[in-house]
Amino acid sequence: MSDHSEYRGSHPERDRRDDYAFDPSEEFIGLGGRRVSRRRALATGGALLGAAAAGPLIFTKVDAEGLLKSYLKTNLPYRANTSVKGHVVLWHHYGSPIRHNGIIQAINLFKKIYKGVSVSDVGFGFAADWTEMKTRIAAGSGIPDVVVSDRPKLYYDGARHHFYQDVSDLVKRDGLKMSAFWPFVQRDSIINKKIYGLGWETDCRTLYHLRATFIDAGLKPDVSPKTWNDLKRLADQLDGKGSSLNGYNTYGGKVVTFDPIQGYDYISWSWTNKGDAISPKGKPQFNSAREIDTANWVKGWLDRYGGFSTDQSISAHSQGSQASNPMTTKNTIFWVDTPTNEAVWLFYDLRFYTKDGKRINPFYSAALLPVNTGGKPYNLTGGFDLSMPRKKESAAQRNATWEFMKFMSLVGQQYFAQQVLAIPSVQRMAQTNSILKSFPNYSTFLKAMPWGKPNYHTNDPSLESDVASSDVVNAMWRGDKSVKDTLNAMQQNALTLESKPGQ
Repeated sequence: MSDHSEYRGSHPERDRRDDYAFDPSEEFIGLGGRRVSRRRALATGGALLGAAAAGPLIFTKVDAEGLLKSYLKTNLPYRANTSVKGHVVLWHHYGSPIRHNGIIQAINLFKKIYKGVSVSDVGFGFAADWTEMKTRIAAGSGIPDVVVSDRPKLYYDGARHHFYQDVSDLVKRDGLKMSAFWPFVQRDSIINKKIYGLGWETDCRTLYHLRATFIDAGLKPDVSPKTWNDLKRLADQLDGKGSSLNGYNTYGGKVVTFDPIQGYDYISWSWTNKGDAISPKGKPQFNSAREIDTANWVKGWLDRYGGFSTDQSISAHSQGSQASNPMTTKNTIFWVDTPTNEAVWLFYDLRFYTKDGKRINPFYSAALLPVNTGGKPYNLTGGFDLSMPRKKESAAQRNATWEFMKFMSLVGQQYFAQQVLAIPSVQRMAQTNSILKSFPNYSTFLKAMPWGKPNYHTNDPSLESDVASSDVVNAMWRGDKSVKDTLNAMQQNALTLESKPGQ
């Protein structure tokens, strides 16, 4: 089972699974499950790009230039100074060819407008860039100009420890409107009225399900559960139905309809139950009544399918990637994850059929997270900003860096996002981009965005993962320790950690 070691913010396993790849030199484009040449795709022009049925397109350079021209005609929320000069070094953690290609093309767009600025990008393994940046800052040399920062932890890395610069003066000087970003992006980026980053990509969490399985069970393929009770009712109708269908993996003679900790975690589920392990003021409340109620709900699902060992078996039979998660490997029917899954599924042309051999396309549907009575579909929103590390630099270099940050956030971000179906941090981008809107379920993602949860500011920036480690939580799921006793112990540990100021 994946280690749910980070409940908010960016997570190497749950947010950025960069283990899929394609050959960037290949002369073909993935298009709605088909393979067409670049020449043919470009020849079809706008009609092809505008056809929702055609599915998402992985853009060529020609397409990117067209995007740039159209974007320059709009009312961008910043004032540009294209005469700046300098060399900008960008550090990021986009190792897969598809993501790296996306950021390179965005950089190429920047250089077409800012002729006097050259750019170098340096890729790291996930989170290694942040560790190395802090080492370089301590040494006082080799510090990059821009870093793709962990947005939900800017209160800690920026405001508290000053690893990143406050760019409020530049924002004010250029009249940039931070209201362009989603509210939770603003709340993570602006701490005590100081701004430590501009929004880059973000995401949301929704509940996916297999449409073919619903059809085989006599259910409407796109009617998703809205409540916890709906989820139970559907499970009653679906459990075991797959045992004779299409090669589902079974556990104790049942197909597992729903496993709440495959792809998500119980603390995040508590948000849909009007609860939270941390109060709005940043105080631990791991053993609140809502947290206990949610943990018992999760354990009830695990016990329904034979206990925690079944969850571990599901994980062992799945590869933990977006292309082969528990749902796509037919280990579960429901699965919680991010929109970027769809780009991967379309790229690999994954196929699912009903028992009578009919291909169901798209094979998945998505919905807001189901809620308990009176709850709301709050969901985890990972994501990143573009931030300037603390360093000594000339005014000219800082201005060149700032122009790069603005362009990448307010223009280049759109190109990157539609490569991989990330959600742009800029609300207007997310709401109006025709390519993103052509993806199945994109309207659902937009409905989920206002329910994104910002990070709470605690003394320990990893408080939830430090307290709810896999060893502690898994012992609770196994039944080695009761839910109430486990959460009481977690609360005491949290209070101890939070009593240590200045971490």
